[in-house]
Amino acid sequence: MNEVELKPFSREMAEQFLRLGLSELGIEFREYDMVYDTIGGIPGWLTYFGYYYGQDRDLGRALERTLRTALGLIREEFESFLRTRYIARERYLAIMRAVSRCATWSEIRRALEASEGARVSDSELSNYLTQLIDSSWIVKTERGYCPSEPLIGKAFGG
Repeated sequence: MNEVELKPFSREMAEQFLRLGLSELGIEFREYDMVYDTIGGIPGWLTYFGYYYGQDRDLGRALERTLRTALGLIREEFESFLRTRYIARERYLAIMRAVSRCATWSEIRRALEASEGARVSDSELSNYLTQLIDSSWIVKTERGYCPSEPLIGKAFGG
């Protein structure tokens, strides 16, 4: 099995992707910025949007359906991630809630300890964060730890 990493599209690439896809359906579309600002540049989410928009050409409804689909899939995938981490399930959920809008190490620690009512060691926290980074749920940025894409943050309360 090989792993293929597909990065999110830039705003320009997302627009081109949607423009080409929707033109194949004979649809002229101009609200690219609104779509990108709402769902980001993940090709799968853009594909869902194009499909839903193509069905009835209602921007609001297509965005709503795309968000509902994406958030449901993200939650399902996270449940799959947690299956082999059952003992630490609540800790991972607390961390994801904490980083839903980006958080520093200290903020994550405080949130995790508040949810548990107990101290969490540096090595444990580091391990959880590494697991989440390695599984592409979060990224480390200059602002701290953040969801790897906006809809992941939204799925956990951001």
